[in-house]
Amino acid sequence: MGSTILFVDDDEDLRQITAMLLSSAGYEVIEAESGADALNLLEGGASADLLLTDLIMPQISGMQLAAEVRQRWPFFKVIFVTASYEAAALLSGETVVKKPYTVEELCAAITQALGNSNRSASGRKLQ
Repeated sequence: MGSTILFVDDDEDLRQITAMLLSSAGYEVIEAESGADALNLLEGGASADLLLTDLIMPQISGMQLAAEVRQRWPFFKVIFVTASYEAAALLSGETVVKKPYTVEELCAAITQALGNSNRSASGRKLQ
């Protein structure tokens, strides 16, 4: 079984299409429409290996979400997606995939982010 990705994007159409493409590429995808929704899923016991989040969202931005997730679940890998080249430039040291992206670009970033990690985001060893 492939890795599990928590994908957060407030654009429903883009979120559904991307989730479908990532599923076709062998990933399990959990969808969330907002940062609050993502946190609720994680607090409710959802398990994922990577957070894939839109950078600019209402109420809780992708940066705010990533900071909260990293504080509570330190092993989480994070990738940001954004159409804003200005915002992407501010994310030094972070993995950013610019919209519009291809499934190949996204999968390459995911593969690189997950690397040879043998732990899930919750710190449990993957089997």
